Amino acid sequence: TLWPVLSTVSHQCRRFMYTGDSGEPIVFHGHVKCFDGRRGYGFLECAEIHHQFGRDAFVSKRDLNDFLVNYFGADAELERGDALSQEFVDLSISFTVRVDSRGWPQVRSMCRSGEVARSSGRVLRDGEVDCKTHVVAAHGGLVLLSLFDGIRGASVSLQNLGVNLVADLSSEVDRCCTLLCSQNFPGCTQLGDICGVTESVLDGLLRQYGDATWLVIGGSPCQDLSCRRGLHRRGLQGKKSRLFFEYVRLLGFFLQRSLRCAFLLENVASMRNSDRDQISAALGVTPVELDSCQVSPCRRKRYYWTNLVVMPLRPRKTDVHAMLDVGCTKLDPASPFPCFTAHRGRGKLRSSLVVGVHGELRETTADERERMLGFPHHHTQVRSGGASLSDAVRSRLLGNSFSVPVLEHLLAPLAVHVKGEPLQLRVVQKCALVMRVNRHMTEGATDQAEQNLDDMWVNLFS
Repeated sequence: TLWPVLSTVSHQCRRFMYTGDSGEPIVFHGHVKCFDGRRGYGFLECAEIHHQFGRDAFVSKRDLNDFLVNYFGADAELERGDALSQEFVDLSISFTVRVDSRGWPQVRSMCRSGEVARSSGRVLRDGEVDCKTHVVAAHGGLVLLSLFDGIRGASVSLQNLGVNLVADLSSEVDRCCTLLCSQNFPGCTQLGDICGVTESVLDGLLRQYGDATWLVIGGSPCQDLSCRRGLHRRGLQGKKSRLFFEYVRLLGFFLQRSLRCAFLLENVASMRNSDRDQISAALGVTPVELDSCQVSPCRRKRYYWTNLVVMPLRPRKTDVHAMLDVGCTKLDPASPFPCFTAHRGRGKLRSSLVVGVHGELRETTADERERMLGFPHHHTQVRSGGASLSDAVRSRLLGNSFSVPVLEHLLAPLAVHVKGEPLQLRVVQKCALVMRVNRHMTEGATDQAEQNLDDMWVNLFS
């Protein structure tokens, strides 16, 4: 039938990309055959797809909306029940597909035919590995450049992996974080605000540590990207999340000058597809989606953009009660704790509550969150001099941090590399590394350098 019942096209099943002999996704060309706004899905018609699979390619309203907004602006977004205008029905579209366990094709990334796709639209699931890589010989140790450093999750992870750094560099503006950095990592060089890290600063660092392998890592602000912002999120144009482009600026400096550069960027998996794909286009790699609940008692679903080869994250059992304060138990031990956020008390789910020593129900403490996220005991507590940090402040810092066990998994290849083994890196798609970034300034902006930039062209490769 023209309209399969919704249950036959939306249930969870294992999918794989439809690729050619080279391992690259095959690009098909077609147009919208039909779309039903009430049902929330439609089909793209393509003779080659029909020949290969005996049916048209399924497309969800979400993916179609991402395409329409990307090319035609927010006014083109379809609401529930909207019909597709003839202008879009007649449009020629290039797209890739994923194939589900029944052999049905489902549309992934889309662009107008005759144009280069603005993004791959692809997310590497746990266990997928990009086939194109190059090898970097071991030479000169490892330099860490941690941007949006927070409470130093990257340094803790490398420390746990036994990596001795040639240089430890941090960029962070939060005063609590910089205080904790001085306390826990006195040998770290603090560079301050990422916007103030200039090419002259980087040139000096590169002259000093040019023979080393560099790791440029960061978790750029998610406030304008997270689904928690609802209709108020502004994506990569938001005041905080647009700092991602500062990460791109600094990463581009190193990629232009050295192949011995590994990078990793983390952000929330609840962002819009269009924002995810814009980040992918800027960095030239597709993200890996991992959830920390596989290796810890709490959820933390994140996208990781990296040129490191990521192996499957093997689940391991964790004793949640060993991470709670003595005498306390989890109210719902069958479910992991929900993602720890920077703000506490936003609804109390059963899965988020702990039964205290006197039978009272409460949320997790900062000490407990530290343990579950993999940080050392009292890592976020000031231990000498000055006022101690409150539990609420410590929870905020932890809510903005990495999951250390997941980061250890991602950075494990570097631990082997510093011992003399070659490092395998994913090939960055250079053709995708030129993008136009609209930098519309909000009223009252104080950074003169940013005020002079309405539009900026980011080009990581000359």
